Amino acid sequence: MDRLVRDLVWEQSISTGTGDLTTSRFGGYQRGSEAFGTVDLAAKNPILFIVNVVAGSAEWEIAPCYWSDANTLVRGAPLKSSNGDAAVNFGAGVKYISNDIPAAFQVSAAKSVALAMVLG
Repeated sequence: MDRLVRDLVWEQSISTGTGDLTTSRFGGYQRGSEAFGTVDLAAKNPILFIVNVVAGSAEWEIAPCYWSDANTLVRGAPLKSSNGDAAVNFGAGVKYISNDIPAAFQVSAAKSVALAMVLG
């Protein structure tokens, strides 16, 4: 899977609903628009983790997304979500947004060592 991954991308949003999120920098971390630019890369959009941090909300998505400008995150169709893998209708509260590689696409260190031993 050829998706963009950048280190230390973390933003926050208080937007609600199923649409675009208005985002802002979280702490001293890198902004998504700085890391990925503000263009729709279609199949190469970064996969982002969006989590509502309100205790008990259990609202989250893992989805390809892009920034249309410095502060607007456009959500793609979720790969996984707390809403049966459909778009989440986010409620009130702070949402954290970070960039990572989903576990299904990661290769564990043990598998890497075993593969290296087989390949010599």
